[in-house]
Amino acid sequence: MAMNLPEHRIKEILGSVNRLGNLQLLPASENLEKSRVDHQHVTKLPEFVAAREKLMWQNLQRLQLPVQA
Repeated sequence: MAMNLPEHRIKEILGSVNRLGNLQLLPASENLEKSRVDHQHVTKLPEFVAAREKLMWQNLQRLQLPVQA
């Protein structure tokens, strides 16, 4: 990630990679296409993951399913 980002930002981005909000089951061909993402989008990954996880939580609450922490 040689985009002149501060080290703390790189750690935030790398910490977002394997979070639930960034995981999606895709067929192999779509997954390969997804891996060719523009690096400008990668820099926004922590915010994307946080927003997606918030939406996921809201949807679970709407379903009123028992959630275990």
